[in-house]
Amino acid sequence: MIRVVNFVKDLRITATKAEFLEWIKRWQLWLAFLIIVGATIPQYSDSLNISDNLLPWRLIGFERHTVERIFYLVPIAYGAITIGIRTGMLLSVISFCSMLPRVFPSQETLDTLFEVLLVTALGFLFCLFRKIQIDMKEQKERDLLVVRKMQENQHFYIRQAVMAQEEERKRISRELHDDTVQVLGGLSRKLDNFIRKNASLTKDDLSFLKDLHEQLNAGLTEVQRFSQDLRPSLLDYLGLFAALRSLVNKASEHYGLPIEFEIFGGERRLPPESEILIFRIIQEALSNIGRHAHATTAKVKIESLDGKTSFCITDDGCGFDLPESVTDLPRGGQLGLAGISERVLLMRGELNVQSAVGIGTTISVEIPD
Repeated sequence: MIRVVNFVKDLRITATKAEFLEWIKRWQLWLAFLIIVGATIPQYSDSLNISDNLLPWRLIGFERHTVERIFYLVPIAYGAITIGIRTGMLLSVISFCSMLPRVFPSQETLDTLFEVLLVTALGFLFCLFRKIQIDMKEQKERDLLVVRKMQENQHFYIRQAVMAQEEERKRISRELHDDTVQVLGGLSRKLDNFIRKNASLTKDDLSFLKDLHEQLNAGLTEVQRFSQDLRPSLLDYLGLFAALRSLVNKASEHYGLPIEFEIFGGERRLPPESEILIFRIIQEALSNIGRHAHATTAKVKIESLDGKTSFCITDDGCGFDLPESVTDLPRGGQLGLAGISERVLLMRGELNVQSAVGIGTTISVEIPD
């Protein structure tokens, strides 16, 4: 009932003069009028001195009321679909007015009146159905728009959170390099000087201090590596490709794994956000290979062309069974792949993972500029 009331309210004439002029210029409207004229001919065939038997619909056996029902509904449906609901309602009224003069002169007034009202009612019902159909379609489009905006907002907030995280990583990396590394380096030099200047140290004391010096240097190396992992300075100063070369070399050395690195299409600078996200994806992939894949070789291939950047990380490790959906990655324990998937989505890219137990893993990513 509410739909019907709203439907009637929407039929109020609110068009401006310009809209009206634009409306009457539409060829679909005039075609609908011509169809109405064609439907009116059988109504007045006797007045026009046209023999009923010469009309084509009579030749194929149709009665006049059947012709009315068919022909008068055609322009109504056509107008409602091609032009709009108001036009369909207007054509319903015009059709009713065209049929009404033939009601009372008829020998079967009630039957003819019923026929006219039925045709008019069917026209109105079709317009109502069309209105409901359009409303449902518009509501669906509005719902899709809301979902799309929510996804865009979510995408924006996640991107902001990731970039804030990267800024925090950069700050911590700088503090580690400027403070912690300097302090540990100073302690290492002082301890080394102390060992060299004190020749009177006992063998046990000297062995203890040398062991302490080695542990201090090892800790210093780990802090430096951790600082570089947090935010490689090469990424800021020399760009993605230089940072990736350094990453591959360090990962190969750290995990004792031969890693081949290839670049196709030349080197170019990408937007800072894209560079850091691509770096993190490859960093995470190499970390997964080094810690879990038990691979003997790995390969990183990156291709940067105008309009897109694609890269591929492969290994010959143990592989794993892929879940049915990306959303199942965390439950399956593939947190690294889940993080890679999120970063690819942030760049509106495409991720393809191929893996099976015993045949290794291939991660392919394509990202638009």
